[in-house]
Amino acid sequence: MKIEKEMKEKLKNQIQKHLSQGKEKLTWLENQISDEKNHKKLKLKLEEAQKKIAHLRETYNDFEKKAVHYTEENPKKALAIASVAGILVASLWNAFHQKKMPSPAKPVRKTKKKSVKTAGKTNKKPTVSKP
Repeated sequence: MKIEKEMKEKLKNQIQKHLSQGKEKLTWLENQISDEKNHKKLKLKLEEAQKKIAHLRETYNDFEKKAVHYTEENPKKALAIASVAGILVASLWNAFHQKKMPSPAKPVRKTKKKSVKTAGKTNKKPTVSKP
């Protein structure tokens, strides 16, 4: 009984300690978020990211238009390129997928039990010496 009470008390103290540490970290994070300097940094990073995304969209749209135009003018070449790209992607996928998978366990080889050879019987009669 006494041991159980002590264990419960220790457990209770540890939980309270972790909760108080969590509260401290949450208040620190709230202070970091509400800080004006951090707001400005976050806004600048967000604007930079939005500019990069806009540029990437433009680049993607340009390549898409070029690909559609090329496909319309050269359908046979486009089909060949697409099939080669598909084969390449599939082979790369298989190569990386196989590396992630653990190799199957090798079966344990069973060894044959070697029989113990006994001394063979001889046709000789035992010789008894007479005194």
